[in-house]
Amino acid sequence: DADATGIPDSLLFVAELEWTPSIASQLTLGYRKDIQDSWFTNYVAYHYGFLRYQGLLASRMGLEAELGYRKEKYVGEVTRDDQLIQGKGGLAYKASEWLQVGLKGFWVRRLSPSSPLAEYDDFGGTLELGFDY
Repeated sequence: DADATGIPDSLLFVAELEWTPSIASQLTLGYRKDIQDSWFTNYVAYHYGFLRYQGLLASRMGLEAELGYRKEKYVGEVTRDDQLIQGKGGLAYKASEWLQVGLKGFWVRRLSPSSPLAEYDDFGGTLELGFDY
């Protein structure tokens, strides 16, 4: 068993700098240092930096996009260092007072210098419907 003890892993930190250039858009530059459970080892400690945009393209159409980089350190039975580059984005349309339609997509690139078999690209997307009552 390995627990996240000591300053390097157990000190958690979040910082975000937001800028609102107009009433309909927002840019966020952020950093997160955190830990989480891992299914194949004890835990993963990571640093994540990102740039995010949220805004309205029209009165009923919204856009969100995020590009981020995550440096990971796996601790426990399996130890390795990974890097993730990821992008995600989405469009949302408010069709009526009670119906929203959204389309989202993502891309994740995992790089693992110590374990080349763990390297991959992952693409995905969703179509979302929301109903208000």
